Amino acid sequence: MALRNRFAALLLYLWFALFRPQDWLWMDITRFRLSMVLGALLIVPSLMTGSGPNMTHPLSVGGLLFLACALLAQMNAFAPDLGWVWIDFYVRLLLVCLFLVTLVSRPKPIVAASAVV
Repeated sequence: MALRNRFAALLLYLWFALFRPQDWLWMDITRFRLSMVLGALLIVPSLMTGSGPNMTHPLSVGGLLFLACALLAQMNAFAPDLGWVWIDFYVRLLLVCLFLVTLVSRPKPIVAASAVV
């Protein structure tokens, strides 16, 4: 379903990010980088169809302003290498959240996303 539907890809990404099945298995599947694959299944079709995230939503604006503050603070960071690791983490999280704000805008998708979480 994730190949055909961006909302299904979002739900699968949320499930994978929160449940972390790679930690529950006896074998190591981290080399498959499934989180990146699921993120690509969410983002690439959106960019191909021209339907990007809603940047005017207050949550999106707040997330982008927080990123700007983090980048500004990074200029005077005590440990810049550690700061870049967390900025990278936040940029990935923000990118998925920007698409979440766009895709979860009606009651049924809100219920489905809440059920996954």
